[in-house]
Amino acid sequence: KGYHMLKKLMLFLLIAIPFIFINLATLGLFKFLGVSYKNNLFLILFLGLFYLIEFIIDGLKILITNKDEFSISFIFINTLISISIADKIMESVSFSYFATFAAAFIFTALELFLEKSEP
Repeated sequence: KGYHMLKKLMLFLLIAIPFIFINLATLGLFKFLGVSYKNNLFLILFLGLFYLIEFIIDGLKILITNKDEFSISFIFINTLISISIADKIMESVSFSYFATFAAAFIFTALELFLEKSEP
């Protein structure tokens, strides 16, 4: 019984640690870009909303075009739209125009890098 609990804990940590690292890095990026917010909880909620919106837009693109590969311009525009929509929905987080474009550029570069590094 203890062995199964240890396996579950290790699986949880393998999933949770990268997710936590990505979110902390993103929070640091937002602080660097000068994004204003009420507290860290609202930033985490903003990230969740951003990921959800981006996932929906990607899904619609796949359904419409039957392709799961995206061009650089689509990824950038998708990220820009996702940040803008999440920014408009959440009044407790505020992006400047510079921060919106800079974050979209960085997220696009990161997504392209991660796609290229997949086997």
